Amino acid sequence: MKEIKVTIKGTTPLLMHRFPMDGADDPSKKRTGVPDWEKEVETALYKDTDGNIYEPAEHLEKALQNAGKSFKISGKRGATYGKLVGSTI
Repeated sequence: MKEIKVTIKGTTPLLMHRFPMDGADDPSKKRTGVPDWEKEVETALYKDTDGNIYEPAEHLEKALQNAGKSFKISGKRGATYGKLVGSTI
């Protein structure tokens, strides 16, 4: 299998908000007081072990599949590239 390194540059800002896993299983904890917004932002980012921000591969895979749904395969009676892209990734 080949590994390809790519850089994706967007034209608009990217909004990401990961569900914070710490404290998610304890419903008895109630939030009181003023939230620390910097801490909120840091816990909502996807970061690797080195602290670099990244976009999960699953997000890119689903984006390609959803984009493929907009393009029909000629000669395949209305079939789209959505399933084809999903089967090749």
